[in-house]
Amino acid sequence: MHVELHTRIWHSRLLPIVCRNAGLARLRQSVTTFAPLVNRLAERLRRREVSRLAYFHTDHFEPWRALGKAVAIGPESVQAVHDFCRAAQGVDFARRLTLFYKPYVGYALRRGDELLRAAPEDLVGFRPRTERQEHFGRQAMLEVATTTGHDIQLHIHHERFTATTRHVDPEAIAWFASPPGRGLDAARLELAIRLSREAIAHETGRAPERWFFVHGQWALNASDHRSCRITNEIEILLRNGCAGDFTFPADYAHVNPRLEVPYFCRPLDEAKGYDRPEAKPEIACGNRLAAGSKFFIWASPATARQCSLDYMFRPVRRHLENVQKAALQLVEKAYVGDRRLYIKTHAHSMNAAYFQDGIPLFPHLYPATRNILGSIFEAADRAGITVEFPTVPEVYDLLVAAPEKPDVDLAAVYRQPREMLRAGLLKLLRPLRRPMHSA
Repeated sequence: MHVELHTRIWHSRLLPIVCRNAGLARLRQSVTTFAPLVNRLAERLRRREVSRLAYFHTDHFEPWRALGKAVAIGPESVQAVHDFCRAAQGVDFARRLTLFYKPYVGYALRRGDELLRAAPEDLVGFRPRTERQEHFGRQAMLEVATTTGHDIQLHIHHERFTATTRHVDPEAIAWFASPPGRGLDAARLELAIRLSREAIAHETGRAPERWFFVHGQWALNASDHRSCRITNEIEILLRNGCAGDFTFPADYAHVNPRLEVPYFCRPLDEAKGYDRPEAKPEIACGNRLAAGSKFFIWASPATARQCSLDYMFRPVRRHLENVQKAALQLVEKAYVGDRRLYIKTHAHSMNAAYFQDGIPLFPHLYPATRNILGSIFEAADRAGITVEFPTVPEVYDLLVAAPEKPDVDLAAVYRQPREMLRAGLLKLLRPLRRPMHSA
């Protein structure tokens, strides 16, 4: 299988770190400041015995929010998407991001014939999209689809139209507490998936049979009952064409799988079923057979803090501003498969917080982030490692198409005591030693 990755060797121009909240140059650092870091990173990369470094980004892309006094769906939101496209185009490593897009699909709790319902008796219904919504949706997302290298996948928040603890309206609380209200959750989600995918197709002209998913509020397959109680969610996704999930690592550590490698699993109708040995987990690398019937889960040793570029949050901003620590952790905690090191980041690039000060500074343009990633790519260049910028479908294809599948029984590793789990994985998944090939 051939995957075009738009590879290139990275030559970065490291930037002064500027924290907007602290003025023009709170932490000014010169290019020479990063030379020791680049050397250190190059040595770490050599130790990991890789020939390629694949950097990919999964953005929780939610553009339909009110910006200031503007309405949520209007020219201001369209302009914000266009600004994002132009800004990302100016940064080499931000030109092929994967945008897990949340299209606008409205819903309401009321009786009436005009709503689209999962069942006639359901009080919850989805509003048909208006001409205005279709118009602005196309204006925004057609720009992404036709003028950029970004990939578009699906992001859904269903905590407001299924039985969760997020409801505050008394009528909604009562309905979702009733057997028919919570009993229709799965059917309601399936309808929302169909409507969301139809909206994306109308707006972008893209309707792939195979697609990928990021869960709103991180709560895949009822792993956090505050936001999801649908225990057969993976089964629903799989039968609707979804090949896998890229939610993790999540901000809520309790939803993360204990396995720290990308893997396949079968749907298991249990809360957090993807994190149980009964789901028959199998390593994804080189596993074409499992790809034919099982669901893919991206997992790695990295934490959400290490992967997040959302500098709007103070803890993340503090982490990013420690450029040396952040860069080293991204390299050291990255998953390695088939001599390829995978670095994944995530952000919420269209969050309203990035637009509060007028001209937005999107996550990939934040100086600390550019210094972190620029140092890593320059170190890879110095170590003779090819840098690649795959989209999520390409990451999946690269993993599955690897020529060798590591000989490891993930279910057996699961059954080890928790404190032994990580040590067992590291031992069993140590890369096979093969001669380095030229990049």
